[in-house]
Amino acid sequence: VDAKKFVLASIEDWLPGTTGMSWTQGSNQLIILRGGSRSVLYIGDSNMQQYYPRIEKILADHPLNSRGAVFAVRDGCAPFEADVLNSSGATSPECRALVREALEYARGPKVDTIVISACWRCYLLSFDDSLGRSGRVNIGADQAIGSLKRELEILARAGKRVYVVLGIPVSAELDPRSLIQRIIVPPGFRVVVSSPNRGELQNAAEPIRSRLIEVAQATGASVIDPMQSLCDERSE
Repeated sequence: VDAKKFVLASIEDWLPGTTGMSWTQGSNQLIILRGGSRSVLYIGDSNMQQYYPRIEKILADHPLNSRGAVFAVRDGCAPFEADVLNSSGATSPECRALVREALEYARGPKVDTIVISACWRCYLLSFDDSLGRSGRVNIGADQAIGSLKRELEILARAGKRVYVVLGIPVSAELDPRSLIQRIIVPPGFRVVVSSPNRGELQNAAEPIRSRLIEVAQATGASVIDPMQSLCDERSE
């Protein structure tokens, strides 16, 4: 086994056909995989970009499917318009323009389902340590969540089905590169799989996680929690 395979997997791009060794930031316009009578619109940042290859494959494997998929995605772009302190340009002019275009497109007749995903904690929390185990709410987070709630309410009034995807579990132990440990004997490395504490992962996402769930429930949106499928319920 070549350790290079693990390194390449850790930097693999989300957009097929792109070249280079860096993550493609995204597009300033909508990416339409297939135009159908009905489409699902995916809005978000790199958290949403990671789903692109799978959705593209599903559509390719089912050519008779009449539904389409449209992506409004940009790395580091928060799916709300309110400014948040320490959010690293998450609501830049380019980002805001894309979000506005996406929401306008979402209200159109071709879109019946909208999925919104983001690294919510990246924009709404600041962390006290490099491992991101505990954080404090950023200034402007309340306004940002309020902005998201208004967006969801508009979509609900338009009769759209909406899904809010909570943040993916984040830990240094989940980085593919952390699986590699160098050793003296051939092949020169070994793969070591560790399981981060689920309780710590959940605590690191609070209090934003619970607020997102409340907003989704208040507006009739469904919640998808990646933690439920990626983490063992018994890991405490």
